Amino acid sequence: MIEFNGDKLREMTEDDLPQVLEWRNHPDVRKNMYTYHEISPDEHQKWFEQVSKDPSVRLFVFESNNTPLGFVSFTNISQQHRRADWAFYSGDLKKKGLGSRMESLALLYAFEELKLNKLCCEVLSFNEPVVKFHQRFGFEIEGTLKAHYCRDSELFDVIQLALFKDNWAATKEQIMSRVNNG
Repeated sequence: MIEFNGDKLREMTEDDLPQVLEWRNHPDVRKNMYTYHEISPDEHQKWFEQVSKDPSVRLFVFESNNTPLGFVSFTNISQQHRRADWAFYSGDLKKKGLGSRMESLALLYAFEELKLNKLCCEVLSFNEPVVKFHQRFGFEIEGTLKAHYCRDSELFDVIQLALFKDNWAATKEQIMSRVNNG
């Protein structure tokens, strides 16, 4: 578990499945995900059982003052290569600043707990606000996978972003000083 300023990332448990599924199935969350259909409880349970056995995966619930507010995942964690992929979504899409708080804690976890050198993420090209959001935290675009994802017979690019430990170390204080859990 990692904490900062009343916020924390705690390991997701099976008890969290109904809440996380509700957040994940929100139309504004689903539309920006690779899997964008409404996920059934059975499908969600099977996913959780599968990833819970995978040592390269860590799942967290983001809480503020002990109130669950979002989901953070790290996948493809490689200690050998000192890198991982990550993703998150908010359970309260109207709460201003929540995404910044979640991303800040995720970066603390990635670079200080997992001791990564590189944290990666992918964003569907139609979600330009999230690309810019990650860039405000120091992520850089590493590449674009052209016509890489097909949804309803339409092809979309996938933007690949990464943040390196050195860049995080240089901006950590500035980023963490901006985080406000009010």
